[in-house]
Amino acid sequence: MNIISIIRLLWRIIILSRCYGAAAPIAKPNCTTHCGDVAIPFPFGIGPNKDCYLDEWFQIDRRHDNSTTSANYSRQEPFLKSVNLELLTIFPFEDGTQSIRVKNPITFFSCEGKETRQPQNLTGSPFIYSRTHNIFIAVGCELFAQMNSDHETVAGCGSICHNNTDGDYDNCYEGIGCCQDTLPRNKLTSAFSIEITSNPMGDCKYAFLVETDWFANNLTNFRDVKDMDSVPVVLDWILNVHDYGERFREKPDLTGNQSTPFCTSNYDFTWYNRTRMICICPPGMEGNPYLVQPCQDRMASLEDSAVLKLEGSSRTPTNTPVLNPVVIQNDASAVPNTVKLNGSNYPLWSKVLEMHIAGCGRKGFVTGSTEEPAENSAGYETWETGNAIVKGWLINSMEPAIMGFFIHLRTAKEVWEEVARTYYDGSDISQIYELKVKSFRLRQEGRPVGVYYADLKSVWQELDQWRPIKMACAVDLKTLRDEIQIDRVYAFLAGLDDLFDKVRSDILRTQPLPSV
Repeated sequence: MNIISIIRLLWRIIILSRCYGAAAPIAKPNCTTHCGDVAIPFPFGIGPNKDCYLDEWFQIDRRHDNSTTSANYSRQEPFLKSVNLELLTIFPFEDGTQSIRVKNPITFFSCEGKETRQPQNLTGSPFIYSRTHNIFIAVGCELFAQMNSDHETVAGCGSICHNNTDGDYDNCYEGIGCCQDTLPRNKLTSAFSIEITSNPMGDCKYAFLVETDWFANNLTNFRDVKDMDSVPVVLDWILNVHDYGERFREKPDLTGNQSTPFCTSNYDFTWYNRTRMICICPPGMEGNPYLVQPCQDRMASLEDSAVLKLEGSSRTPTNTPVLNPVVIQNDASAVPNTVKLNGSNYPLWSKVLEMHIAGCGRKGFVTGSTEEPAENSAGYETWETGNAIVKGWLINSMEPAIMGFFIHLRTAKEVWEEVARTYYDGSDISQIYELKVKSFRLRQEGRPVGVYYADLKSVWQELDQWRPIKMACAVDLKTLRDEIQIDRVYAFLAGLDDLFDKVRSDILRTQPLPSV
């Protein structure tokens, strides 16, 4: 594949995630698509028609607000019937997203007129509390709050109050009157309880898991939560390939039609050893991939225009700057926008950012070799500007839910090191192990061959980065590389669907074997 073809593919993915086209079907025929203002795409669906939802876990009930009559449809509220939680949002399925937003009860202790309600137990369901989009909050004085799951503490924090004041009402970073903690990366939570110990015990206090973005952007005073009964929380959902794989898996489309959605298996060992299945529309298409029907073309003319610019066509206006999203610019605004740190992609994110920063000649700001001068020295202003630029690159390349944990650090070096401490376990061995397991288990499973190959090749490329060959002898180096190529041909052929048995046999008889 040449560089122009790669750029075309990358740009189509960008167009898919950023552009808004004509509405495509989201639900099955004759099924209701909305409850109030909430869109209900399949595999979710509104009962009682069982054909409208995948199974009972995804059934949505319509309930009416107590302040309205049953005839007032605009005040209907959707509830996820299986776990009895009010549904606020089903996030779009673009880029394989599988998340919903629901109402989560606040757990009050010793608060007049308030019940002590624990969060909903999701054990056995396809839902878990998102570890990347939620944060644990506790409010009160002289307390320690814990979030316990499976007989262990998964989050906890302490709060104090000085001189009868509650500290900063805008946030809970300082632990004065309010405290916060994130969920661990290596622990997926479907059920938990909240406990608070404090002195004195009789004072009102409360704790809750809440969507990070909502808490940061919708409150002027964290004590406003006391007047509420619930807050938004994000749940991730899973389709287990062993339960649903045959229903969604499509045979390879050999007619040249590129609109067929495809599903991929994600071997997530931390999710109760279940294999997660994610379905998406092909690049440049939109629609609901779980409907197992062709996706629709999305804004082809805009895509073609953008690709012409990326390819450097003579039709591109000379006064229009064209920024490749990966190529480094010497401009403070040139932030890499193809990779956003989301809590699970640190290896890729760190390599892209390191390349960007080094290409701009500012690597010393994250390594510490560009030392901070005295504040009253002549070079301090120049250093401060450079530090702000690099820190801006780092912060702006993070998902909004993550930014808040690092934005208050003073220097780019502190941000870089704290991100590494948070998301990297310090062992290349674990990264290599995960990649090797993934490469062994990847299969075509009904997807187009090109998509399967691209997934496999991306894993190999990451392996090459984490485990570079360090041989000095040129002959031995070539021999080892040739053997690695042969092993990868075997792996690629082994993962092909049975439909390609004859092709596989023909390739294995080829001498020498083709490279991948």
